[in-house]
Amino acid sequence: VLLASPAARAGDSKAECVSASEQGQQLRDDGKYLRAREQFQACSRPVCPRVVSSLCTQWAHELDENTPTLVVGARDAQGVDVVDAHATLDGATLVDRLDGKPVAVDPGPHLLRVTREGNAPAEQKIVVRAGERSRVVTLTFVGSEAPVGAGTTTPGAGALGPDTGAHGSSGVGRVLTTGVLGVVALGAIASGIYLGLHST
Repeated sequence: VLLASPAARAGDSKAECVSASEQGQQLRDDGKYLRAREQFQACSRPVCPRVVSSLCTQWAHELDENTPTLVVGARDAQGVDVVDAHATLDGATLVDRLDGKPVAVDPGPHLLRVTREGNAPAEQKIVVRAGERSRVVTLTFVGSEAPVGAGTTTPGAGALGPDTGAHGSSGVGRVLTTGVLGVVALGAIASGIYLGLHST
């Protein structure tokens, strides 16, 4: 049993190496470069058969040359660079802080999104090409994120109190009404005087 155990372990390692090499090739062909590289690293170990290890080492080197990288940046509404922003790619965290360093990504279409406290999120659809190195993508925050429950009241609205209507101040309406009533009263008085004079 003791003599058979190392042989069994060696057989298991060989099977694992072959499986990793096959999965790595499939992931590479599917454009999943980052996961493919992990598999190629696994099958390039010294415990793997020499032929498999040699091929996996070569494939991992080729992926290193072809894996694209992004440098994500962000600016505020005034065009000033910001670093306190969180970036995601297709919903998964890319970087927690924008430090200007390149980050390896898979080739293909992606949705890049950056978020920052106090700003509305900014996002952009991009297509990353194999072999594209240190591509700079800069997004701009264009608005503020409104607090929960915030209204849309215009500053200064209602400052005149309930007397202000849609077509002007109701106080002005009262002034006009009073003026009209005064004119009517004066007319009535004048008519009374005229009738009184002629009745005598």
